[in-house]
Amino acid sequence: MPEDVVLDLPRLTMIGQYQLYIGNHRGILEFTQSKMKIQSTHGPILVLGEKLRIISITSHELLIAGLIGQVILEGTQSNRGGTD
Repeated sequence: MPEDVVLDLPRLTMIGQYQLYIGNHRGILEFTQSKMKIQSTHGPILVLGEKLRIISITSHELLIAGLIGQVILEGTQSNRGGTD
């Protein structure tokens, strides 16, 4: 099975700089046209940009559109080995 399903990880897919799909989200914490904060099981996901809007939302999937400048995974820690 895919890791995002087994480990309940958020799945993020960007289409250029204009759309962001977030799967396995846990709700919206903050929403303005320039900043969105989405909760996930591994910490908040911060989306910064311009003219951000929600195209569609379900209990597990979210589609954001606008001019996306940054996507920041806040508070995430990797449990995998390796070097930085």
